[in-house]
Amino acid sequence: METDYEKIGFSYHFRENGKKLIFRKITSEKERLQAEIEASDNSGVNVDLKPYISHISLSSPQSRFQLIKALNNRFEAIDWTNLIETACSTIYQEERTESEVVNLKTYNRPPKINYLEDPLILEGIPNIIYGEGGSCKSLLALHLSGQISLIYDLPVLYLDWETEEEEMRRRMWQLFGAQQPEKVFYKRCYFPLNQSAEKIKETVDKEQIKMVIVDSLGGALGGELIEASGAITFFNSLRSLKVTSLIISHVAKSNSQTPYGSVYFYNLGRNIWEVKKREVENEVRVALYHKKSNFTSLAAPVGYSIKFEQENIYISRQDSVVKEIAEEIPDYEKIMSILKGADIPLSVKEIANRAGRNAGVIGVRLSELKRKGVIGKDDEGKYFLQENLL
Repeated sequence: METDYEKIGFSYHFRENGKKLIFRKITSEKERLQAEIEASDNSGVNVDLKPYISHISLSSPQSRFQLIKALNNRFEAIDWTNLIETACSTIYQEERTESEVVNLKTYNRPPKINYLEDPLILEGIPNIIYGEGGSCKSLLALHLSGQISLIYDLPVLYLDWETEEEEMRRRMWQLFGAQQPEKVFYKRCYFPLNQSAEKIKETVDKEQIKMVIVDSLGGALGGELIEASGAITFFNSLRSLKVTSLIISHVAKSNSQTPYGSVYFYNLGRNIWEVKKREVENEVRVALYHKKSNFTSLAAPVGYSIKFEQENIYISRQDSVVKEIAEEIPDYEKIMSILKGADIPLSVKEIANRAGRNAGVIGVRLSELKRKGVIGKDDEGKYFLQENLL
């Protein structure tokens, strides 16, 4: 009896003479692999019988025996013994196989780091955009996903925990009109990412998705934003999709310098941008400031103009808006933001140049922050953020 199987996302699909078994939500608990199973008969022997759904402990002989007995009773004239035993053995071996140890020496030059949208979105890693509510983060993300899909002919999946399908269709029409991209897929999400990753991975594989948008981090996490364990679980689930990702996040309050939640969200993000906005009549101007990159030096700020005209929304790259937005940001906030993204202590002149402000004014603000214990000063007279030492 020949048994065929394929792995789709995180689920296993087995077939044998018209019988079909699907194993989903495979977990390891107390050294035992457990799974949800769905069994169905397409051989024509059992007509109109709905699939049988249950759970199984793959390594337990008793659990396997009980499942075989239940299936044999439900589906007449069919023996499930071989299919169950083969499937459980196959899954157990695959799930227990660890990655191999490799030698990092490379004889050929590795491929260069690529951008899907230079410099905002680095390929193959988790990218984060965060900022206050109303700063058009979701609209900008939808625009970027459409542009990437159109320019590179890449399938993109928008995972949405905040809006509704009808609203996203309206926004897509407002942004692109009749020239809408063919390969931007949308999923309205209701469960945390770690619970939905298996189904999402099936879509990623089926549609050959190259990038996912996570809108937003709080919804995708489903709570525990302050806990390190929540951040680690989220990024592990995201990594399992094996695609580029753009994560949208909020801030706790108007003067926050990092994404809301555990510091691990900042630590585990590989390429992070903060959004600041300025509103004028029928237009929102946003500036994105590069806060962190594990693979490149920090890029210059990026600006966009978002114009709302009747039934259309026009988004264009305009770096000139960065200067006017920067002038509205308080000096102390600029200093904190600059020191947050710095790997080494900086002099007054270096901070002033990055902030676009007079060195004398910045020196006064630095002294005030140092007296409050927020920043420190080394023997060379350079400043650093106290939390960077932790």
